[in-house]
Amino acid sequence: MLNTAKKNFLKSLAPGVSTLLVCSCAVDDIFHAPDCPEEDLIKQRLIKIEQSMAGHMRPWLSEKLFRNFVDEASDTDILRIMTYLEERDFGLRTIYLESCTSNDDPYDDNSFRCGRLVSSGIISSVQDLVDTNLI
Repeated sequence: MLNTAKKNFLKSLAPGVSTLLVCSCAVDDIFHAPDCPEEDLIKQRLIKIEQSMAGHMRPWLSEKLFRNFVDEASDTDILRIMTYLEERDFGLRTIYLESCTSNDDPYDDNSFRCGRLVSSGIISSVQDLVDTNLI
């Protein structure tokens, strides 16, 4: 299902996932009152408490925890989280654009290539990512 290239691409999306969930306050809602098994998984595996610039402790979606999750979790759990995000209007393209992936991507050329496929609309959903043989 998710080969190494696809997982590396998902890891490169960590900044976008974090930004979207923190800025939308979804991470606060998930931390304080998870509504479904996917939110429980996000709370347990991806959120940590950090100090904000204003000096307040608050929940954040950790980019490092997200990347570790993609490395360690089953494909099923990874896809559950990515589908959960997609169903809440945080689709691959939105996350990719928010991540600002560029030629300086810290992973590899396949991650950048996959990003181009997402930004062009060739890959428009998590299921498209799973199904593609282009990467």
